[in-house]
Amino acid sequence: MQSSSREGLKSAEYSSLNMTLALAVFVLLVGCSICAAIMPDALQNRHYPMIMFMASLPCIGIAGLWLALKNRTKQTQFGQTRLLLDPEIPGIGGQLGGRFTLTSKDHKHQFKSQPNLLATLSCIKASGSGDHDRNGGGVSVNILWQNTQPVFLAQSANGLEATFVIELPDSCKSSNASDINWQVRVEGDFEQFGEFSRTWDVYIDDEASQSTSVNIPLNFSEHFETKERKKAEIESVKAIPLKTDENHIKFSSQWLSKGAGTAGVIFGAILGSIGILINGGPNFIFMLLGLGVAAASIYAANKKTRIAIEKKSQTISVYHELFGQSSLAYEGKITSPEQFTLCRNGWR
Repeated sequence: MQSSSREGLKSAEYSSLNMTLALAVFVLLVGCSICAAIMPDALQNRHYPMIMFMASLPCIGIAGLWLALKNRTKQTQFGQTRLLLDPEIPGIGGQLGGRFTLTSKDHKHQFKSQPNLLATLSCIKASGSGDHDRNGGGVSVNILWQNTQPVFLAQSANGLEATFVIELPDSCKSSNASDINWQVRVEGDFEQFGEFSRTWDVYIDDEASQSTSVNIPLNFSEHFETKERKKAEIESVKAIPLKTDENHIKFSSQWLSKGAGTAGVIFGAILGSIGILINGGPNFIFMLLGLGVAAASIYAANKKTRIAIEKKSQTISVYHELFGQSSLAYEGKITSPEQFTLCRNGWR
């Protein structure tokens, strides 16, 4: 059983830094050794493809080392960011409170405006392990439940203190199930330092023993909800362009834009042409594949869903349109705004 210690949980990003750096050094040393052993003979025999390949090995090692050092600098600029859970062992149906500290000598002077950090708790189910995996089936990951909440930041003598609270559902399994893993991920952007992301594996018990003592200001949570609602409204307007007049509100949704449909037809034609030009067995497959891509692109580019709302009678009509031919799919009376739900991807 894994639990949070007094020092806190290490993030996956921070824990893998030394391993990534060691792997990059190993690749560089192996590449240089192979190059030193084989390059003299390749130069003597003027085997130019081998010379180019051997010369690329140290370059690959140097590039890997540079990326590893760059990633290390990026991950260490915020400190270890160990996660302290409150309660120390959260349980199903309870609360998960989290605290971590962003530490840097310059942070308290440079953070003029606080970034927006979001904490996401996920219940992940892994399937395909065991004998199935050994037979080549692989392991698939399925997110059973997920919840995202804002991270509250407060300045302290040590840097920025980050706290969040997430309610745990009653419907998910605990970490005691062999195929279940719970994970906390915090992401956001700092104006001065760029992207920030941390991931921690957390242990969730079968039952909640106590509530969290982490206190998030109520006005902070309300501000986040208002901001998310306005963001959803803006995204909905962009995704679904409205047309209004004195009597109607109209909007339509096209499965595929004309430009994307044309590109699909061109791509399908290229695949079909390859099938015509080549000889042998694969030509028939390329021809069928190209024909299928072109036909699907034409179909999707000409299929629309139109919705019209009559203001006076408060009647909503939904039409399906294919190649210019419309058919009425639904007609009903609008009696309450509660019939509609505003989602991140639009209305429903």
